Amino acid sequence: MPDSGISDGSSFTSTFWDDYVREQVVCTCTSSTRPTGVTGRCIYETDTGKLKIYNGSGWTDVWANGSTGTYTPTLSGMAIGTGGSAANTATFSFANGILSVIGFIQFGTSGVTLPGAGGNINVSVPSGFSMLGASTTPIGQAMLTAAATNYHGIAWINSATAVRFLALAAGATYLTPAATSATVPGTWANGDIIRYSFAVPATF
Repeated sequence: MPDSGISDGSSFTSTFWDDYVREQVVCTCTSSTRPTGVTGRCIYETDTGKLKIYNGSGWTDVWANGSTGTYTPTLSGMAIGTGGSAANTATFSFANGILSVIGFIQFGTSGVTLPGAGGNINVSVPSGFSMLGASTTPIGQAMLTAAATNYHGIAWINSATAVRFLALAAGATYLTPAATSATVPGTWANGDIIRYSFAVPATF
């Protein structure tokens, strides 16, 4: 802890408390009673059980070794729509530098959109994490259920914070990754599902 510079016998002022003391402690609060955000300030929310830090623009979760949680991935290249059983959720764990994610996407009855020819479906990793590895590195698998038919796929690194899904297609005598689209691996319909899992070295 840095030297406060306060003289022996001096009284604490509210300014000293806000500018110095609160910067050195983890404040206990609830998600609705957070203190003023100051870059680097830490809080523990008793109602959510989460440790958070203010990064200069908002409160973000602090994930330690052995942490687990749930999140709603940011989607690109698609929209799951509304109605029916539309869903987009994932669980994750972080231990010994490895981020593991299991996710589930199910399309609704209306407002469903998918990429056109040559497009791709991507999901984000949990906020604050960055994957380590080169683009196109395979890190997991996906089961793509289009028009109620199951197709195998792979998950690979698209960027430090996004994972891309590709369908596996026959290429001569070998399987080759193919970009998803509105008709690949099949024509998507209400209730169709994407299940995926991946594990990748990451930093927080």
